[in-house]
Amino acid sequence: MDQVLSIINVNKKFDGTVALDNFSLEIPRDSITGIIGPNGAGKTTLFNAITDFLPLDSGKIIYNSKNLSRMPSYKIARAGIARTFQQLRLITRMTVQDNILLSFQNQAGEQLKNTFLFPGRVKNQEEKNQGNLWDAPQSISLYRQEVNIDFLLRFFHRCNDKTSVVSNLFDLCGWPLAVSR
Repeated sequence: MDQVLSIINVNKKFDGTVALDNFSLEIPRDSITGIIGPNGAGKTTLFNAITDFLPLDSGKIIYNSKNLSRMPSYKIARAGIARTFQQLRLITRMTVQDNILLSFQNQAGEQLKNTFLFPGRVKNQEEKNQGNLWDAPQSISLYRQEVNIDFLLRFFHRCNDKTSVVSNLFDLCGWPLAVSR
């Protein structure tokens, strides 16, 4: 199968502490892959290494047949890989869908002159982005449950805070939720 991302024998140490030890992973094209592990397992270090937020000690990272290993982070972002930090800042007065639409790159409305001189171009780009939003897979698997993405967008739009998101999602999927204080 065609690999979209290959991580080959990646190593990263911090003052003698090994964070990534000869780590390798291949991610097939058109797949959704999650990285899970306990605190300190190296998950964040791996993402930082992929995006050149931290330089590798050794190893290779290949994305769409391009070697990212010594590429600067801005070129890696242009190639299609970027990271967000764990302190996610959404615009809370906007819907989840609108927050996602903000992430599209090179939008006509990003340039102030287009907003005033070419409003039709901006509107056409926004409509195109609306259509592209639904080009993603139509469902994702959440803990062995198929969940429709359109349902998730509408669901998150209705939730007011993180607690209601989690509790309502668990309730809708029929999962038990234990809350301890």
